Amino acid sequence: MLYIARHPTALNQALSEIERLRSEADLHRETSHALREALVEIERLQSEAADLQHTKFDGGLSNLSPTLTASATDWFKKFLKRKQVLTGEIKGTESYAD
Repeated sequence: MLYIARHPTALNQALSEIERLRSEADLHRETSHALREALVEIERLQSEAADLQHTKFDGGLSNLSPTLTASATDWFKKFLKRKQVLTGEIKGTESYAD
């Protein structure tokens, strides 16, 4: 402490360094707070999107006629089989050129 009192330049440097660190700490706190708020908002939006997708999906399927639903299921099964043949997951015995 005696050294600092006799050397005002060292005292000023130390005070400047303390102020710089304080300023950086404040900036980090503000950034951290903003990131936490952003994360909460992202989670809220993801939850809303999931709810909306679930509602649209369920509502959309319930409004389809049984014939259309069966047709869509049939198409998907054919599509899946074509994909499996093309990717080599299974060997194709039929032509899937259509």
